[in-house]
Amino acid sequence: MASHDFRAVGFALRLHAGANALDQLPAEVERQKARRAFVICGQTVARKTGLLGRIEAGLGPLYAGAFDAMDKDSSWPAVERALASARAAKADLLIAVGGGSVVVGTRMVAILLAETGDPYSLMTQYPQGKPAYSPRLMAPKPPIINVVTTPNTAMNRAGSALKNDNLDHRMEFYDPKTRPVALIWDADALLSAPPALIRSTATTNFSTALRALGAADMSPLAQADRRHAFALLHDGLPRIMD
Repeated sequence: MASHDFRAVGFALRLHAGANALDQLPAEVERQKARRAFVICGQTVARKTGLLGRIEAGLGPLYAGAFDAMDKDSSWPAVERALASARAAKADLLIAVGGGSVVVGTRMVAILLAETGDPYSLMTQYPQGKPAYSPRLMAPKPPIINVVTTPNTAMNRAGSALKNDNLDHRMEFYDPKTRPVALIWDADALLSAPPALIRSTATTNFSTALRALGAADMSPLAQADRRHAFALLHDGLPRIMD
């Protein structure tokens, strides 16, 4: 049952979808008045697709380089290396190219480029016997553009969770200023991921959409979004399993 007493909050976002959507990237970078656009991706994107070459050619002098070793689960060591590379490149805008792990890792690089505190004090705290809380991260963040290559639920969120083998839990951060200023769903980019990865991430999204239908007291807007997301996944998932 949908509730008709609700509040809706929107976030500024430009979305480009379809064939050659990546051609809109230079205009989005210029819209942010950035001059040092830095790409973060994984090795599959860097070595098995032509996406980095397309981005570098399209951006021309606005291209400041790339870090191509973001790993699965956005590990803390990989984020540290990406941060060092982005700092060395004097990045003033970040472009995530990949799936959920790359998107999350890029958000973390944006946070750490801007904040001056110890990362362990910036992450969500779990004091014993007290409620968890996320410190307010007030510094302005460099803008982020996400060029996604897989279905994922991370592309337009503000939370980040990193794997750290030295901790018994993930490093969690929350900063609304790390939501992307633009999303690019380029047809060729979305076809560049291995089929097994697409099937896995699409199945995860289908499961999430199915669970969301059972939520109580949805607003009409949330209800419409969730029903349509489920319908699209229900229609599309069998086709990619062939």
